[in-house]
Order: sequence, then structure tokens, then C-alpha cells
Amino acid sequence: MRLKEKESGIQGAILKYGALTKGISMFRMNVVGIPIHGKPNTFRPAAEKGIADIYCQLMVYGIPVSMWLEVKAGKRKQEVSQLEFEKRVENYYVVRSVDDAAAAIDDVRTKTINKINEFLPF
Repeated sequence: MRLKEKESGIQGAILKYGALTKGISMFRMNVVGIPIHGKPNTFRPAAEKGIADIYCQLMVYGIPVSMWLEVKAGKRKQEVSQLEFEKRVENYYVVRSVDDAAAAIDDVRTKTINKINEFLPF
């Protein structure tokens, strides 16, 4: 029997990785909405529809750089609202594991360092 991996478990593992990694701050975004009192299983929509699951700020040469992580389990794909959110922000990544998140962080660091190096006089 094989257990299905849940997005919440992946998110938790990524957030723990972020908490243990120097120079990274991660925040779980409320994408479910707010439960409505007296109405079971009914939620007021989240303020920002399609927002990524995790906001991450990493430090590169003392400069805070923002990135977004959308967590998906298995073969799940982005919803239309998530694709629209992705178009509005920089450094957006769909991740399916801690390894994917670590690779995305490395990619953003590398891109940022390369941009900084373009402006250096030497």
C-alpha cells in the first residue's frame, strides 16, 4: 500500500526547511479563506485569489529578495487563478518537494547574484 502525499505535508516540510536555513524567512499564506461562523464547511474567500501557498524572503548579499512557492502534490496542476497570480509576480515556482523548493531558492539566488554582477564596475 502506498500513502498519498498531501500538499499540507509538503508545505509543512518546506516551512521546516526554511526555518532551519540561514537567510530565509518563509510564511504560509492563507489560501483557504476564513470559516463563516454558524455555517459549517462555508468559507469567506481569501483576499487574494490564487495567491501562492508560501511567501519566501531570502537574503542575497544583504538584500531581501522575494519569491513565491506554489505547492502541488502528485500530478495536480495550477488553477486559472494561480496562473493569473503567477503572471503578476516575480520568482514564482511550482514545487512538489523540499528538494524542488531548495532548487528554486538556489535559482533565485543565482539569478539575483548575476543581476548584481551586471552592475559592478569590474
